[in-house]
Amino acid sequence: MKKKSVLFSIVILLLITVLSGCYYDPPEGYEEHHHSYQAALEYARSIDPNATVSETYTDLKDEHGHKHREWDAVIHGMECHVGSSARLVFNSGFAAGEFLKEYYTLDTDYDYYLLKSIVAEKQPAWQLDEETVFNRYQLNDILAIDIAVSDERALTEEELDQVWKEAQAIEEVYSSHTVHKSVMFYLPAPNSMYSYQNKRYIVQMSTIKISDFTEEGKEAFFKKYYEHWQKVSEIETIDSLY
Repeated sequence: MKKKSVLFSIVILLLITVLSGCYYDPPEGYEEHHHSYQAALEYARSIDPNATVSETYTDLKDEHGHKHREWDAVIHGMECHVGSSARLVFNSGFAAGEFLKEYYTLDTDYDYYLLKSIVAEKQPAWQLDEETVFNRYQLNDILAIDIAVSDERALTEEELDQVWKEAQAIEEVYSSHTVHKSVMFYLPAPNSMYSYQNKRYIVQMSTIKISDFTEEGKEAFFKKYYEHWQKVSEIETIDSLY
């Protein structure tokens, strides 16, 4: 009995030691509880000094179960929201990166609605992420746009250059505003991969992203796009080797 008591004490001591070595170091502005209305108002006015924020809030969860508290707002004349928005933070210290804890940071979906209006005006066939709570607040601070193409074929260099210019025009208008989320464009393109189940190469639909609008970024985008189509055209040759 005494041995069990000693063993139990050792286990408890080890557990306390482990837990004391595990801690969280969230970024500045992250809180364990939702932010106040005053903090939400100050945040909105750091973007637009004339911003207005309703004192009434709504508590909701996004499709992944993350909690948000949001206030109706008007920023730069656009109806949107300010949110005390959930972010996941990994632990530091013992077993760093093994445990997650939910904190709250101030955010706004102004960026989302601004980009949505720009896309609707310039390229209405292109699709911004669906209007969900998660997508409006995007934990990774990236807003995604799917580029629509009508034909299932490789675009010519002239057509690809036109797509590039249209994406660049949207990005330039968007980034000229006070925004903190970046925008990424996705152009459909097939890709080949080896299927160990089928024991051959197969074609899957994929995308090529545009996010770097420098000349180097453009060159890399063109190169990767045509590499995808080239791999697909070589599948018959690849199959003949097996």
